[in-house]
Amino acid sequence: MTGVLVDVGDGATHIVHVADGYFIGSSIRSIPLLGKDVTLFIQQLMRERGEHIPSEDSLKVARKVKESYFYTCSDIVKRDEEETI
Repeated sequence: MTGVLVDVGDGATHIVHVADGYFIGSSIRSIPLLGKDVTLFIQQLMRERGEHIPSEDSLKVARKVKESYFYTCSDIVKRDEEETI
């Protein structure tokens, strides 16, 4: 399996290159884009669109939007097998 793994956490984002099932340690990179930044960006977009969400709930709603539309795969091997069937 070859590809790129992008791990976006609330406090850090890491990008790891994988070749033939092995990660390439020298290629691991961190970028200054945090999951929290994405949540705050979604919150800002909702405000700019004029969404009527109480201010005390807007952060929770933005987090829910982010979590609902980001794709995660807990077992990539199983997912690949299902796509080939």
